Amino acid sequence: WTGVIKPGATDQRMRVEDIFATLEGVAKLERRAPAPSQNLWSGLLEGEIVAREPFYIANVPEHLAELNQACPSCIRVSKRRTALIADEWKLVTVQQLNVERSRYSRARSAFLYHLSVDPYEEKNVAESETDILRKMSEQLRVAEAAQRKRDQLPPSSEPVAR
Repeated sequence: WTGVIKPGATDQRMRVEDIFATLEGVAKLERRAPAPSQNLWSGLLEGEIVAREPFYIANVPEHLAELNQACPSCIRVSKRRTALIADEWKLVTVQQLNVERSRYSRARSAFLYHLSVDPYEEKNVAESETDILRKMSEQLRVAEAAQRKRDQLPPSSEPVAR
């Protein structure tokens, strides 16, 4: 867009939801985009990185136990994955599903990546960056609780089947 945006690339982290608020920013419209959408137009215009709020991503198969019981010959999906991206860090957790009891285990595997150093998420630094892991785990717990409240989902240690 000659004369408006500087040519080049950006390292701005963006998600699909941000397109709504960003297009409103381009068109100088009143903000109507959904809450998780963030206007990144000023950063794209100036070629700078816009600070982001941490964001939560979840793979929560609500009817997992029911699906596993209804289709014994199907491939069993047995893991619940959640992630939190904050600043230069990404925390991914994995919980196993106990299919017989229809519950997720309390134990989680944690994978922590320093995205500015390791953009391809090849080196898990959870054991060496314990302070960041602790802080992000708490942020993830809060985000999960808020999501469950919005979606009225059971806590991760509660039965999955309804």
